[in-house]
Amino acid sequence: MYVVMLSETYSSIASKIYELRKISKKELFLTFLTVFEGRDQFIEESIMSIDKIAQEIGEPYEIAIINTSMFPIHPDSLAGVRDSIENFRVFERPGMSRGLAKNLAFLELRGSHIIMFDSEKEYEIDYSDLIFSYLRFREKRVLISEFSIIPREMIEEAGAWRNLKVSEDIDLFARISINGPISHYPTQIMEPRRDGLIFHNLDLEKRPGFKRLSLKKKISLIRDLIIGCNYSFKDILTLNGYPFHKIGKRRFFLLLASHISAKLSREKKESYRRNNYLVFMETMFESLVLGEYKKFETFGKDVRISITSMEKSYLFRKSDLWKKVNRSLRQFIVENDYEPFQ
Repeated sequence: MYVVMLSETYSSIASKIYELRKISKKELFLTFLTVFEGRDQFIEESIMSIDKIAQEIGEPYEIAIINTSMFPIHPDSLAGVRDSIENFRVFERPGMSRGLAKNLAFLELRGSHIIMFDSEKEYEIDYSDLIFSYLRFREKRVLISEFSIIPREMIEEAGAWRNLKVSEDIDLFARISINGPISHYPTQIMEPRRDGLIFHNLDLEKRPGFKRLSLKKKISLIRDLIIGCNYSFKDILTLNGYPFHKIGKRRFFLLLASHISAKLSREKKESYRRNNYLVFMETMFESLVLGEYKKFETFGKDVRISITSMEKSYLFRKSDLWKKVNRSLRQFIVENDYEPFQ
């Protein structure tokens, strides 16, 4: 019996050593990727800040932008970028869903690691320390912070992005979490963002231009959000504040129509015990309680989770892990309530 146990242990250790050697020999190539949806006043500053970060890291890199808006990006918005950055690419995908557009670009991009960024945010050079610290460990692991950093092979193993207009990233992260670890270093991560981390339709309705959309387009967006987050109709109602906040007839119809549309869609919801919102949040809670952010001590920014009272209420009802660790997380939490519905 002792010999068998020793043999199994040796085999396990040898396997890990082999895996570490294999990872360390891989050539690093960074792909910084973003989806552009029509607001170009900040795009040059954002991309130039990414270029400075990439140069500071010192590994080979490329920067790519996917334009899913119906109009080409104005040439003046990228004039400075094209003049100063050689390894810069634009993928024109007018009207295409974010998920499908990312998949098509992913096939053409070279990165061993895909680093998602926001094309409307100018990043501080300090973020190079975070990315460099992550790369130093050579781990097959996702890191979610102001950037989402994903090893290429983890995207491939999870089946890449699905054909969704929104919430395509949270859907991908949920599938990745089944087979691989995710670390979190949240700074402003829980604030509404435009890079696919959209958690419920309160965030969605704060997107620029949402109120001007036709009813059909609103339904299609919330439908994809329901699919990407794997929500039940009860989840949608609860995250809209029901029963503590009144949901008007018009809003109720919008949510119900979106829910029915999700049921009829070709892109079916995954059958998990938890929805993808809970999967994502619980990977964050676990990562913070384990102190994984401390690995990146050279970065040194404060950990912050912005969360609403509605989300807290939902988590208390749905997440056993939240009930156990919420006291430990209080030092990180900043309450960020939305305005009441009109």
